[in-house]
Amino acid sequence: MKPLREAITLLGLVLPAIYLAITYSSLPSLIPSHFSLSGQPDRFAARGVLWFILGISAVLYLLLTVVGQFPRLFNLPGPRNGSSRARAEALGKELVAWLRLEIVLTFAWLVWSILSIAHHRTHDLSTGFTLVAFLVITATTLYYLFRMKQAAETKP
Repeated sequence: MKPLREAITLLGLVLPAIYLAITYSSLPSLIPSHFSLSGQPDRFAARGVLWFILGISAVLYLLLTVVGQFPRLFNLPGPRNGSSRARAEALGKELVAWLRLEIVLTFAWLVWSILSIAHHRTHDLSTGFTLVAFLVITATTLYYLFRMKQAAETKP
């Protein structure tokens, strides 16, 4: 599962950049850069902002990759000793890896949506975009925090 998750994460970084590079010259000079709660574009910016969005995604990917390498520095819930600490650290690394995937795919979805609007394939951001991104990231975080708490309560 880990290699597949990492491959999907990397594709979420690379494919939007490739698609943007291919279609960049056909984009209008101004593209949507902010959306109302209903998903309607309400601010516009130069098309170069899409590279900035992809850059933020890449920086977050790198930051979470580095953070995931140092689980001993994680502030883990519950008392920790020996095997429960090791189990919680492993769960923390999994949490960071899943969040990295979810964040990268959220940014890829955002860029894809903006490109779809700019190319007149749709007229607004999917109404579920913010809700789905929020719920998935929150559910993942809560799930792993619950599992870490369980690991702390398990007797060695």
